[in-house]
Amino acid sequence: MNLCITLQLINFPLIEPSFYLQQLLNNSYSPNIQISIEIFKEYILHSEIKSLFYHLLLHAGVTEEQLEQFMLSICQLARELSNIDLVVFFDEVNTASCLGLFKELFMDRTLHGNGLSKNIFYWSY
Repeated sequence: MNLCITLQLINFPLIEPSFYLQQLLNNSYSPNIQISIEIFKEYILHSEIKSLFYHLLLHAGVTEEQLEQFMLSICQLARELSNIDLVVFFDEVNTASCLGLFKELFMDRTLHGNGLSKNIFYWSY
């Protein structure tokens, strides 16, 4: 069961294992039936699907640092899943105080000079 679940997680990178499942898989070198059942239950009941759509409601108080923090995990996931498109929706972008950073994201496809993955699709309103 350990190998089967591990292969599922490798072959389907959108599946996000729980922390406990990761511990079970890392610590069970020769699992018995009880541990195999626990691994299966944890995989079925507590694994989640990684999001492909992200939304940020903007206002004048949103800082460049907050925007950078928001984009950090999205950029990391985009690098991991280079063949899957991610959608980032910025709501009320015209109210943001950091319009220059949005120009950099949308037009230059960079964040503070660092190139962004081509599989991130931006949408704003």
